[in-house]
Amino acid sequence: MDDHGLTEDKEDGYISQTSFKRANELIVPKAKELLGNGKIIIFDGNFYWKSQVDDLIRKLDYPHYVFTLKVPLKLCIERDSKRDKTHGKDAADAVHKKSTEFKYGTAIDATGSIDETIEKIQSYIPISN
Repeated sequence: MDDHGLTEDKEDGYISQTSFKRANELIVPKAKELLGNGKIIIFDGNFYWKSQVDDLIRKLDYPHYVFTLKVPLKLCIERDSKRDKTHGKDAADAVHKKSTEFKYGTAIDATGSIDETIEKIQSYIPISN
């Protein structure tokens, strides 16, 4: 988003829906190429707007799964404080508030370890042989 100048346009104090949809436009061609070649793609981020997720799914007409990782704000702040590049309590609070405004997909309790969270996600994905 930063590299493409998509963080300046604000809506309700957050990066705008328009900017996130422009980001979708940037990633969709490569995603279609990879998906068309049978690759698995994971889009990971703090999705502020339901419209952005809807837009991405509409543009990528492939089987998909949507998971929302659920973590209490206190744990988000704690995890942020342990990163090499922290964002701070206020940023964690703002992002948590915005990204939890709507429910989407399957909720996953992500309060455990990374391995535990991955295991929970994998339990929803059928294994094909």
